[in-house]
Amino acid sequence: MAQQEVIAHCGQPVIYLTDEDRGIKVGVAPESGAEMSSLQYRWNDQWLELIHRANLFVPTDETWRGRSPWIFPAAGRNYAPQQLERVKASGVDERMGTYQYGGKTYEIPCHGFVMNRVWEVAPVADDVTRTLSSTLTCVTRSDEATRQYYPFGYELSAEYSLWERGVSARLTVCADAANDGDMFFSLGNHTTVIAPFTSAGDAGSCRVRTPATLNLQISRQSLFSGESIPVDFRNGVRLRDYPGLGNFVLGSFPEGECYVDFIDPASFGLRVSQQEVVQPGASPRTSPDDCYFVFYSPFDPQKDQPSTYFCLEPWYGGPNSFNDQRGLVFLEPGEAFVWEMTIGVSDV
Repeated sequence: MAQQEVIAHCGQPVIYLTDEDRGIKVGVAPESGAEMSSLQYRWNDQWLELIHRANLFVPTDETWRGRSPWIFPAAGRNYAPQQLERVKASGVDERMGTYQYGGKTYEIPCHGFVMNRVWEVAPVADDVTRTLSSTLTCVTRSDEATRQYYPFGYELSAEYSLWERGVSARLTVCADAANDGDMFFSLGNHTTVIAPFTSAGDAGSCRVRTPATLNLQISRQSLFSGESIPVDFRNGVRLRDYPGLGNFVLGSFPEGECYVDFIDPASFGLRVSQQEVVQPGASPRTSPDDCYFVFYSPFDPQKDQPSTYFCLEPWYGGPNSFNDQRGLVFLEPGEAFVWEMTIGVSDV
């Protein structure tokens, strides 16, 4: 039976769901964008933390803050034509992007903004129900602050639940019934794991395995270049043997098989997957052509560091989706969309 408890880290409450029988524990930080701030697995009778910079809600000198924040309403960078020309000419990476809607130009941060908002914990029947629950739901809503970037009303809920040897995170997007038109968005998660998982392993020996068949090339502006390279990672590739995996986009997944395995041969593996949850009788709103996994890591095969972190980011929709109008989900006023990410432990 799962249990819930609240523990403060760096001045922020983290709500833990723990299943002692299955050896799985997940921590969720409502005040840090309802991100999964900790994921622990019991291996050889010891609890192992798998998330990079788990529960460290303080600034860092690293290029990435770590943990597992939500990406919404825009995955990656978005550059309207005039800004894109400026960025190309200057060579300067601009984290604040732009797009046009309804005759107006809006700014939009890279990966959106919900990762930096305080979310509410959804109420439950009573304290006993909460304590014994294996599910936790957090909610955030549009307001005046979000509308400066995104002119739509919405409610976003993230439901975390434990299952055998893993965790499910379901993101439900509800378009406000008062919206003037169709609401559009791309979304994802910036899952960041440590490598290796135990002191017995080393980062360079960790492997990536997936049924994806294309590496989509990225421009200097971190947008799709329009070019792609066939890949075959079905048997797995080691970090030290494949330079470039630290800045990499995978696409062309078989339908129903959008996942990546990250394997530490000295211990175990993690499978991260994504899917749309289609309600009975409804039609899918997504296309397999717009399902991606983005990798980011500072690992350098030439230096062959013993440890590092590796981002396994499931995205629906790619960079510049607001301007290209590709890889977007569209919701009419009052409609809802459900997207699920799962992370599960697997044997080597």
